[in-house]
Parts: sequence; structure tokens; C-alpha cells
Amino acid sequence: MVVLPTRRAVIEWAGRIHAFPVKAAGGVDLAVPGPDAAGTERIGWAAFFEELDRGNLGVAVDGIDNSTHRILQLGQAHAELPPQAFGPPWYRRLWHEITLR
Repeated sequence: MVVLPTRRAVIEWAGRIHAFPVKAAGGVDLAVPGPDAAGTERIGWAAFFEELDRGNLGVAVDGIDNSTHRILQLGQAHAELPPQAFGPPWYRRLWHEITLR
């Protein structure tokens, strides 16, 4: 599993699998086209990310082209997932930014 680090990454992944944000009884989720599950309503991206920020939640996906995903608290993600799920360390990302600009 990979934790998507930015809003852009979440929207790009959702666009790749044609997913859209929905609000359900348990919070927010991403749904794929098809029959809507009972008790869900479509919401906009702003409301989706507002709920993620408020709950300190993140989106973890199982492969970039796979629709399997989990929305979980970031503390829980750090406890359950290996460090590689969060991408390269900050110093490698910084080095990449400096050398490619």
C-alpha cells in the first residue's frame, strides 16, 4: 500500500480509476461508478479534503491502477504500514527538488 501525500495525488489517482468523493454514515470515502451504495451522497472535493484534514486522515491505495483503497488516520497508517509506503525520506525529496530545479 502507498499513502498518497498530496491532494493532487489523490485527485489524479481518483481520476485514473474514475472515482469520486462520497459522504457516508462513517465519514468520507471514494466510490467508483456503478450503483450508489445506500446511505451515501456525492460531495465535492473541497468537502472531502476538509473532512480528511479535520480528522487527520489519509488515503492509502493498493497500487496506483487498482481501486482498492483505505481511508485511515495517519497515526494508524504510520503504525501499520512500512516506511516505504510514505515515499522517500524528506532529505531525498529535498535533494530531488534542489537538483532538478
